[in-house]
Amino acid sequence: MTTGYKFTLPKGTKIKDGKITTIRTPRDVAARIRQAKSKRIKVIRGGEELMHWHVLTCPPQGETKAEEFLTPRITDILIPRQTIHVRRRLRSGKGVSSVVRDETRSVPIFGRYLFVRCHQSIVHALIRESRDRGLDVLTGCLHGDNGPASVPDHHIAYLREIDGRQINKPRPFRSGDRVRVRLGVVGEADAVLTRVRGDQATALMAFLGSLREVRFAVSDIVERVA
Repeated sequence: MTTGYKFTLPKGTKIKDGKITTIRTPRDVAARIRQAKSKRIKVIRGGEELMHWHVLTCPPQGETKAEEFLTPRITDILIPRQTIHVRRRLRSGKGVSSVVRDETRSVPIFGRYLFVRCHQSIVHALIRESRDRGLDVLTGCLHGDNGPASVPDHHIAYLREIDGRQINKPRPFRSGDRVRVRLGVVGEADAVLTRVRGDQATALMAFLGSLREVRFAVSDIVERVA
C-alpha cells in the first residue's frame, strides 16, 4: 500500500550506512585543511611563554645543511662559531718550494649541535620531517626528564656573546725562535731566527759543519720547533 509520502534529503547530504551524512566536496576538504594549518601555526607561533631553546643534533659537519633546512621553519636558530687560525701548506709544483699561508676558519664551537627556539612539540616534528623526506639533516635532540631538554636564556645570551670570537691567535715570529724552514733544493732545515722585519727573516743555520746566516721569506717557515 502506497501512502504517497515522499522523503527528500536535505541539500548537501546523502545516506551512508543507514545514516544521513554531509557530502564533502573538494572545496570543503581544502577549507578544512586550511583551518587545521591555521590552528597549527597558532600553536607554533603563539604563546611566548611556551617557547624555549632546545638542542637539535645533526650528522658530523652537517651544521650548514641543517641550518638551511630549519631556516624556513624556525625563526630563531643559533650555531655558535669560533674563528680559529690554521697554517696551510700549498705546493707550487715539482722542484718548487711549497708556500705556507696563515688562514682563519669559522668552525662551530659545538660540533653537530644546533640551538633552536620553538615549542617543545615541534622538536620531534622537525626530526620526523627530515627523515620522511630522506634528507637526514637532523639526527635527534638532547632529552631531559620530560621530553626535549631546554637551555636557559642566560646560557644562550653567553653563546651569542662569544659567537665569532677568535681563538688560538698565532704569536708572531721573533728573534730567538727555533723554526723549520723550507729552502728550495736544500729542503727543510732547522734554524734560529736572528731578525724578523716585515715579511723577511734572517736566521742562523748549520751547514757543512758551520753556522751560516741565511735570509728568507717568513712564508717559507714551515713551523716552530720546540
